[in-house]
Amino acid sequence: MTGKTHTAIAALDGKGGVGMVQVVTPLPTELGAGEVLIKVEYAAMIALDTYATDMGFLVSEYPFVLGYTVAEFVVGTGPGVKGLRDGDRVVAFTYGPSKRKALQQYVVQSYTFCAKVPDSLPLDKAATIPDNFICAFYTLFNKLELPHPPACWKRVPFGLSVCI
Repeated sequence: MTGKTHTAIAALDGKGGVGMVQVVTPLPTELGAGEVLIKVEYAAMIALDTYATDMGFLVSEYPFVLGYTVAEFVVGTGPGVKGLRDGDRVVAFTYGPSKRKALQQYVVQSYTFCAKVPDSLPLDKAATIPDNFICAFYTLFNKLELPHPPACWKRVPFGLSVCI
């Protein structure tokens, strides 16, 4: 690891304690296969963060970095990353261990959890997409048990590709 650190906001104890902590910032050369290093510009907390903070829900160890949604710039890519490069604007749903969580200056994330953001969409607006998408997807296909649509990718406004 680099020895350099950056600031993160984390649950400290599962009893409501929250604070700023310093976490290691990896170099792009230290990224694993399929990982990207992204510099966070906008991040958001959701209800699951409250459960992690107050009850330790989905927490394996403390401190546990919070946040589930980010909008940011790619600043490094690991081997096997496809379709993303340094400088790309992306959003991501940041589920998983602390190194993948949103409320920190740099996030290591699988490129498969990232989506490019067109220049025409401000990052503060784009940051709302991942959580809302996950909520809608979960409700439609897990709770309402609608059948998954066939995999067919089409280009839609803003230059995004989606399965319709």
